[in-house]
Amino acid sequence: MRPSSPPPHRDQLATATTDENGLYALTLPPYNGDVLLVVRGGSYIEDSLSPANGGQPRRLTVDIDFIGPAMDYRTGQPATANITPISHLAYHLARYHVRERGEPVAQAVDDAFNHLSAHFGNIPRTATDLDWRTVTPANVMQTPSAQLTAAQRAGLILAGLRFASAFGSGP
Repeated sequence: MRPSSPPPHRDQLATATTDENGLYALTLPPYNGDVLLVVRGGSYIEDSLSPANGGQPRRLTVDIDFIGPAMDYRTGQPATANITPISHLAYHLARYHVRERGEPVAQAVDDAFNHLSAHFGNIPRTATDLDWRTVTPANVMQTPSAQLTAAQRAGLILAGLRFASAFGSGP
């Protein structure tokens, strides 16, 4: 599956169910190349939002497909890929660059993630360590700190996006 291919995507290599924390593991058949990961449906506990009435953890429903590219996967080598609103935006930005500007897929994906990292969490010449392809976002409700790490910045940004998604952005 290539990030330049429009949905519906080509061959399905594997499926998996995420755990309560949204983590997953896939076992792929022998395959080398780019992989497009898709999250479809379900719900998860969102720790970064205040509890619902009665103190129960707030569950959010995944009501759209979220997409994340994993580039240059190699059989037998472990790989990390996040599927977040940022990876979803990166996929679509890369797809635009491939289709409209003729960029090679790998370059378009790298450029898209670099561009979005500059908007979401990296501060030029100060903090440039956040890589949305591999960061494990921290639960900002449980890891307070005076200086935010890349994982904490990612967790804070995703919490903000989830809050806006769950409650709207205005009156």
